[in-house]
Amino acid sequence: MRKKKKVRCLVFTAIFTVIQIIVTLALTFTVMKVTSPKIRIEHFSIESSSFKNTSFDFTMNANVTIRNRNWGQYKYPNSTMVISYQGATVGEVEIPAGKAKSRRTRRVNVSVAVSSKGLSNNLPD
Repeated sequence: MRKKKKVRCLVFTAIFTVIQIIVTLALTFTVMKVTSPKIRIEHFSIESSSFKNTSFDFTMNANVTIRNRNWGQYKYPNSTMVISYQGATVGEVEIPAGKAKSRRTRRVNVSVAVSSKGLSNNLPD
């Protein structure tokens, strides 16, 4: 009798372990899957502007949000925000590396110098 009880206990333990693994994998691949964060410019303001006939120079202060939709912390590396005009880069700024906590939104304030100096004269109208 004792041997039957040990075998039965071992079988139930093995079945329980397999069920736990299946449930964990199912949750990992459905509910807790890793997704990319959403990055947006929420608000911006233009300061110290200079607009002439064919050129422009201004400073743009922007509030960039990094929304982490994951259940775990998201670490992001140094990034570059590029502002373009008719396909040409007119301003860029580095966003420093950081962390966005689980299911939270991180706000980063950046200041970008935007200028038409890098534009070529043969841009399409």
